[in-house]
Amino acid sequence: MSTTREGEEEFLDRLEAGRPGVELGLDKSVRLLEKLGLPQRELRVMHVGGTNGKGSVCAMMSSVLQAAGYSVGVFSSPHLHHWSEAVTVNGMVDVEAWRRAVGKVQQQLVQDGEDGKFTAFEAACAAMWVQLAERQVDYALIEVGVGGRLDATNVCEEVEVSIITSVGLDHQDLLGETVAAIAEQKSGIMKKACPSVVSSTLPEDAMSDPMTGSMLEFELSLHGDFQLSNAGTAIAALKAVAATHSRRGTPKPLVLSDEHIREGMRRASWPGRLEWTTWRGRSILLDGAHNSEAAAALRSYIDSISHRYPKVHWVVGMAESKDVEGFVRILVRPCDVVEAVSVQSLPRRHTAASPDRIQKAVTAAGACCHVSATLTAALERACEDEDSLKVLCGSLHLIADF
Repeated sequence: MSTTREGEEEFLDRLEAGRPGVELGLDKSVRLLEKLGLPQRELRVMHVGGTNGKGSVCAMMSSVLQAAGYSVGVFSSPHLHHWSEAVTVNGMVDVEAWRRAVGKVQQQLVQDGEDGKFTAFEAACAAMWVQLAERQVDYALIEVGVGGRLDATNVCEEVEVSIITSVGLDHQDLLGETVAAIAEQKSGIMKKACPSVVSSTLPEDAMSDPMTGSMLEFELSLHGDFQLSNAGTAIAALKAVAATHSRRGTPKPLVLSDEHIREGMRRASWPGRLEWTTWRGRSILLDGAHNSEAAAALRSYIDSISHRYPKVHWVVGMAESKDVEGFVRILVRPCDVVEAVSVQSLPRRHTAASPDRIQKAVTAAGACCHVSATLTAALERACEDEDSLKVLCGSLHLIADF
């Protein structure tokens, strides 16, 4: 068994090459975790599903919990560069801990002759449970991969809270063609006798004091008006856990103050989501938006700062399976310019949308589009447009290429 990070990465890459698609189902994961000693049962889990907003909600909740003095493990996907980035503890990646956890999973699968029967995501989920149990974190915030009911993260009989953020059209080939069908799959993470919070039916008092009715005021570090809904969801979920602990007399209960919430919201960060950075001295906005709902949120943010820029110069790369045409139709205005590129860092199970397809969609939207051979060439052309707002979007994997 390999003991280098490259070895563990290669193991997961090999699984992904052997079984490149998403496989929904829990039997394999449950069987593997039983052999690993059921590490998920050692954790207080907050399970987060939804089409968009999962990562932001996890980031906010993690920040608030850390402000209150709790240790927090977070599992999110996809990773940007290395598999080890999928798990953080108090915001930090622990490569050595990930290496040990993947090694245990690899050893068990090889011993059972089943390493060729698991997807990389299923193996990574098992390693995540092992790593977080080993670290004995106070709370584990687990982001669903795809759907919910049959996702490899959905292996806990009980959770502290189940959270469903926004629900929209994405992964229709796996979850169904309608929002209702997709919502049914996502609701599968809800557990009997455990609290659940759904953002679309968020209680009006999520951010108010139940005794006085006064609103909780705080500074939100994450950009975009849509983050207010995510913040409300995060706060409501944490309050639900605290209330349940108080009502049940739970040992070592969750205790939060308004100041913990204020500090956590002020410090929350989530890379690749409305993230401002620079490239060769020029400001550029990065956003992992890749579906119509996320495109609408991104466009809304762009419109809110449009008085500062005469036009937008987009750099767009997407997966072939996404609704490129719908995404572009929502995002692009006739006065904008788009650089169409091919995403290089997509997992093997995905194919990049061709720049020609993106160009065709942009042309149909009435805007100008150039096909760029490389991301560097696209950025260089965008930066020549000095007065424009430069935005890179379409896939988190494109941000990994950045």
